[in-house]
Amino acid sequence: MRTMQPDARCALLALAFVAGSSVNAADIAFVNGGFELTDVGPDGVPVGWMLDALTPPERVGVDALRVHAGARAFRITDEQPDKGYAIHSDFYPAVPGETYRTTARVYNGIGDGWLYLEFYADPRNRVAETHAGCLKEGAWEQIVIEQPCPPEARYVVALLYSSGANVGQSSWDDVTLEGPQGEGEILSRDRNEAPKVDYSYLYDVGDSKQLLFDDAFLESHEGFWWRVCPPRKTGERNVVADRPWEDFIVNAWCTVMEDGGRYRMWYEAYDKSYKSDYDARYCYAESDDGIHWEKPSLGLVEFDGSKDNNILFGKLDGAAVHGGTVFMDPTASAEERYKFFFLSDGAIWAGLSPDGIHWTRRADGPVLDVPSDTQSVCFWDERIEKYVAYCRLWTRQRTVGRSESDDFFSFPAAREVLACDEKDPDDMDLYNNAAIKYPYAENAYLIFTSAYHHEADNLDVQLAVSRDGVSWSRPERRPFIPNGEPGAMDDATVYCGVGVLEAGDEMWMYYHASTARHNQVYPRWLDSNGVLTRAVLRLDGYVAMVAGVVPSKFTTHALTFTGDRLELNADVRPGGYVKLELRDADDAPIPGFMLDDCVQLEGDSVRHVAAWKAGSDVSALAGKKIRLYCEAKDASLYAFQFAPTGVAP
Repeated sequence: MRTMQPDARCALLALAFVAGSSVNAADIAFVNGGFELTDVGPDGVPVGWMLDALTPPERVGVDALRVHAGARAFRITDEQPDKGYAIHSDFYPAVPGETYRTTARVYNGIGDGWLYLEFYADPRNRVAETHAGCLKEGAWEQIVIEQPCPPEARYVVALLYSSGANVGQSSWDDVTLEGPQGEGEILSRDRNEAPKVDYSYLYDVGDSKQLLFDDAFLESHEGFWWRVCPPRKTGERNVVADRPWEDFIVNAWCTVMEDGGRYRMWYEAYDKSYKSDYDARYCYAESDDGIHWEKPSLGLVEFDGSKDNNILFGKLDGAAVHGGTVFMDPTASAEERYKFFFLSDGAIWAGLSPDGIHWTRRADGPVLDVPSDTQSVCFWDERIEKYVAYCRLWTRQRTVGRSESDDFFSFPAAREVLACDEKDPDDMDLYNNAAIKYPYAENAYLIFTSAYHHEADNLDVQLAVSRDGVSWSRPERRPFIPNGEPGAMDDATVYCGVGVLEAGDEMWMYYHASTARHNQVYPRWLDSNGVLTRAVLRLDGYVAMVAGVVPSKFTTHALTFTGDRLELNADVRPGGYVKLELRDADDAPIPGFMLDDCVQLEGDSVRHVAAWKAGSDVSALAGKKIRLYCEAKDASLYAFQFAPTGVAP
């Protein structure tokens, strides 16, 4: 956070109106300094600008209440005396040694606004800054700052800040950033947090679908940003605590899958005799449509003198269970086709089943020695031909750990792969993982972690993405599944179940919703109940690569493919377009597949087929190295695929 003492503010105010030394020609093509472009990106931030990492989106916005010129200005509302809020411009390439100037008009309602000129070695590392403020209230004033670019800097940024020392509201207009633009790309909202990993092994895409949730396939891009796409909450109460053996709570930890033409669910429940997490019972439900779930009478476990219930087990061969996940192992014998990965006695153990109903515990000790006191996840990863496990680690806080093994019955120690960082609030950690390898595209792993906010004692879900299951990033820090409004069934707690169901052009997920906050389940007489409810999103639609009203473009690395047509999952809004060009390995447009020959894509489809004047058949280029070039406006892109013959679009 940027904080300043009162004497520092007074001293720096003198910098605001210095008679400046000369600035080189204003070559920077600064975008939307007057906030007149109506397009907005993530969290309502205007095009050309980004939220500071610790600024909540509800504190900022564009409006016409107070403007200096034109029709719109930017407003920051600061209601916390110990916090400051800010937005900053895109990252413009800078030239070391050259002088840069930023100017802005600011109107202080109450409090004080500050303008920063910042220099970065990369988007995570600021190396220098100069700032100046305006303490005058009730009138528009101009702030002017200039500074040479340090030798180690590569980018320059203008930042608008509401000081953490006061509360109030400031309005901003007519922002400029002047100076020579250096070589390289402007890093706008299209910069994402994906770790810099060598993904060249991905570039033989075959005929498989590839998600566009990061820049792994992109050699260059300009104007796009990555936006997390929250699913639509149905509000359905698909599985509720309506039986006496679950009358305390239908708990968070469930697994769903499609199996043999039916939908199956395994879930954890407790009755009101609950004393600890190890008092769980594991129960079973199934459905023909994924909406209406039945709890069949299994006749396996006695409860209150009757086996007429859907309980699979309370204790599995005498062992208490908690936080378990079911998966199907395609490499196993029929007797061990279903596997259960669960916490017992401070470590992870294994259960085995031929049908997902009749279970035995592997008695030869735990398979992973970690006290993962949440839902742990395991699956067979056919990409690396290993079992992969995700669990909770306690390092600085709750974090996500990963282990892999050739042998399901013996995992090495897990290592941390996802944790909170400096961009997260100090009172937050990552409660669980709900990890999956996405089954409907290649090279896509997803974590749906519940972000636990200790101070408010609530949990919402954030999304993390990965190409290999090892290197993870969160495209945005806003909730993927947020808490509901006060009084809603999910107003306090949200946990994702494990698994996703494909339903036509949609994907269905299930999450645990509760009005009880994390620590409200104690004392145990509190009725929290909980419910498992369905959420819906478009096929492949976890993250969108978004182009706004300013045309955006990207070029991929050199790819090879099989297949005979190029499909794109995209939503093109009215007035927008997507145009595609195929280029050779040297980035030269290929005749017949050039941009001017492209039939631009319009409308919303999960399977747009790219076509040019000569048609849509790209099979003549199969096996050759090609680059995909795209120009887009007012569109959201989700996935691409060089689809094979015989698969209907």
